[in-house]
Amino acid sequence: MPGTNQPQHGIQGLAAKLQEFTRRLTSLESWQRTMSVPASPWIAPTLLNSWADFGSGFANAGYFKDPLGLVHLQGEIIGGSSGSIAFVLPVGYRPGAFNNYAAVNGSGVMGYVQIGPTGNVEIITATGTAAQQSLVIPPFLAEN
Repeated sequence: MPGTNQPQHGIQGLAAKLQEFTRRLTSLESWQRTMSVPASPWIAPTLLNSWADFGSGFANAGYFKDPLGLVHLQGEIIGGSSGSIAFVLPVGYRPGAFNNYAAVNGSGVMGYVQIGPTGNVEIITATGTAAQQSLVIPPFLAEN
């Protein structure tokens, strides 16, 4: 008696393999569409408290959320003071808790970029003054 685990042969076997291949290809194409990121996804934030884009060939401040829900930041900013809010991320782009990311500014001073659940992006340095500051940090999960 033929078992269900027997390999299929002939036309029926080829038809079954073609159907499975088509199902997998459709699934892969769907995943690829979901994972594609637009060519220019960066959103320019409204900079606050004297913070401005650094310029000089560096990327302007920006953020975007990828299909996995991770928020990415880019850019170099200058002009604000340590502890001041550089910009506010909108709802849907905020972490669920405070996150601190180590950063060295253009003067070589150690500090961090702090992002909170209210969306405030603050630049905090050990000396209290802020120079050219990179916003390039590891991506974080948008939870708020």
